[in-house]
Amino acid sequence: MKLLLILPFLFLATNLFAEIEARLVGIDGRPAKVVDQHLVVGKFDFNISSFALLTNVDLAQNFFLSKAGSRFIIDCLIYSGDRNIAANEDATMVIYESTSAVSAVRNREIYQDKLSRGERFGLCGLNKEIREGFYVNAETDDNDISLNILGYFLPN
Repeated sequence: MKLLLILPFLFLATNLFAEIEARLVGIDGRPAKVVDQHLVVGKFDFNISSFALLTNVDLAQNFFLSKAGSRFIIDCLIYSGDRNIAANEDATMVIYESTSAVSAVRNREIYQDKLSRGERFGLCGLNKEIREGFYVNAETDDNDISLNILGYFLPN
């Protein structure tokens, strides 16, 4: 029986001053990051959550404000359509980043889905980045959606 072990790769190189430099790279090819003298190779912090009822059609609902020096990482989405969604129609929900907490301008669309009456979804492990200086907003074309966004701030 063979055992397959998957570990991040460690590359070593030397410079002219005989120092050893190490670069830790994960399986996805992204380098590890040092933040406040801590080596970060996984999630940086615990999730925080924000819940809102999307009750206004085509009107921005803010979930997280921009935080100077940090990006926001969306880890989970939990959402549902209530019983008031029309029986033969779907409600569309869009999560996006914007330059303002009240702006319906979608600078970058993060996630979009259609919901039927009574549907409920939970998506985790998304690892979706909201850039520094941007807000996490959502809107719908139907006023009957509940949305919970979970994530954390990652210092640049």
